[in-house]
Amino acid sequence: MIPNVAPPPARWIRRIVHNVPLPEYPRDRRTIAIHEAGHAVAMAAFGVPVERVEIHQTADGGFGGSVEPDRAACRARIESPDGEPTPNRSLEEFSSVAMATIYVAGIQAELLHHGLDVSGTLRLDDHDHREAVRHLMTAFRSDGPLWYTQRLARYLLSKRWNLVVALADELMAADVVTSEEE
Repeated sequence: MIPNVAPPPARWIRRIVHNVPLPEYPRDRRTIAIHEAGHAVAMAAFGVPVERVEIHQTADGGFGGSVEPDRAACRARIESPDGEPTPNRSLEEFSSVAMATIYVAGIQAELLHHGLDVSGTLRLDDHDHREAVRHLMTAFRSDGPLWYTQRLARYLLSKRWNLVVALADELMAADVVTSEEE
């Protein structure tokens, strides 16, 4: 039996795992392809079906991208046979960690691609990190597990790096990659 132990206060976690800035590296088309491939591979690792992955040139001459899950397939997986969601606290916490990991996987893929590691928690003001924090706050009322999601994303991607590179290569060639099931 596992004892019911309260987690340490978030301020302790932040003190132990310090915040670090994002290292400098080029944000070129290849880096963005790796970023989006990182999201897609992390989604697949958690069993989230991917419908579409794309990169594109932005109005300012830079590059952007997106990954879209197959929303219908996701809904079918989380609903009970009668169509109602199945509430469960531990499932909510797991889902929040999974979603946060998926959101931070893009930057972690970029860091792996450029051979960079960070020794603390990245706290960035971008869409991906704001969404990761939002998911963690919903389940834990703290963004303390953010460091864990970053380490988990890095681990998942490093174990599946050949998939990240293969998908990034497809993105570089096609700009848009859609799942085979369409």
